[in-house]
Order: sequence, then structure tokens, then C-alpha cells
Amino acid sequence: MTAYRQRLAKRHIMLCCVKQGDRMWHFAISVFLIELYGRNLLLTAVFGLVVAGSVLLLGALIGDWVDRNPRNKGMHNNFTPI
Repeated sequence: MTAYRQRLAKRHIMLCCVKQGDRMWHFAISVFLIELYGRNLLLTAVFGLVVAGSVLLLGALIGDWVDRNPRNKGMHNNFTPI
């Protein structure tokens, strides 16, 4: 396996770990809210709605900000060996 493929494999493994951690926190918060609100899904649904709404509203603003700013520094940091 070439060095490039090894770095790419490491990035994919790290991405999977990060995504799994994010999903774990969403699941844990949902279970906590169900227990907090007396086994009712209303608070959990509101939490999901707030998360989805914030992504919908702020995703475009953050994307536009990223597009306006130079990304060279971030790309150089991304392609350095791990």
C-alpha cells in the first residue's frame, strides 16, 4: 500500500469515528430527553427540529462565509501527513 493510500485510509477511519461519535451524542441526548420528559417524545422531537432548523438556516451562511475566504491554508493542513 502506498503512503498516499495509507493516509487516505487513516482519514476515512477518523471520519467514521467522528461521525459515529456525533451520532452517539444525538442518541444519548434523545434518550436523556425521553427520560426527562416522562417517556414522551415531544421534547426529543423539538430537539430534532431545532437541530435540523439550525442546520438549514446556518448551513448556507457558513457555506457562503467559507466560499468568500481563502481555503489554501486549510487545504495545506488537510494534506499534511498524519
